Amino acid sequence: VVKLRSGEISFLEESLLRVGAGVSLPRLSKFCFENSLKGLEWAMGVPGTLGGAVYGNAGAFGDSMADLIEEVEVLENGKKRVLKVEEINFSYRTSTFKENGSVILSAALRFKKGDKKKIEEKINKYLEIREGNHPMDKPSAGSVFKNPETKLENPELVEKFPLLKDFNRKEIIPAGYLIEKAGLKGKTIGKAKVSVKHANFIVNEGGADSEEVKELIDLIGREVKKEFDVDLKREIRYI
Repeated sequence: VVKLRSGEISFLEESLLRVGAGVSLPRLSKFCFENSLKGLEWAMGVPGTLGGAVYGNAGAFGDSMADLIEEVEVLENGKKRVLKVEEINFSYRTSTFKENGSVILSAALRFKKGDKKKIEEKINKYLEIREGNHPMDKPSAGSVFKNPETKLENPELVEKFPLLKDFNRKEIIPAGYLIEKAGLKGKTIGKAKVSVKHANFIVNEGGADSEEVKELIDLIGREVKKEFDVDLKREIRYI
């Protein structure tokens, strides 16, 4: 295992930052706030690094890393290379980097100047939402599944679950909603448990091992498929 510890944040231009892959998202979000740069308010409560966020095109509350990236510095076959954003295939919670195995070293991120007070208000609002809806008090790997980009127009399902009408208009259905309605909130295998606060989180009740978590993930996939005929795709990756 190689852990990148590159922690530099520097200005290339007034609103353009060069950020090392090892910089934590909360640290970067705080830096942006202190310098009145808007666009990364959503990341204050995300316990990941810049490199991981670029790799998986992390995001929340309708924003994502791809919105900010101008270029990414990578290591390929022992050589450094810089990729412009148009050379990178970003889509929902994924990127080219998941396919080609490049090591992300740093990224250049373009922000907009904003009002410091409004940036702070947005950060606090997002943190409050996270505290209220996510199981922050127990260990987890974050959201387990991607939100399916699909419609469910089966009239029986729409009648049984009226919220599907709203989700169908957006053509994206929260995975947590499907898991909850499949009756899996609170389901446990060993010490791994589907969070009762947010069904797209699997929390460790104390001593859960990876096999228990994986068994629970597989069970969720089967039950959601049976109830909704939707194939959930994992946001987390197995190594």
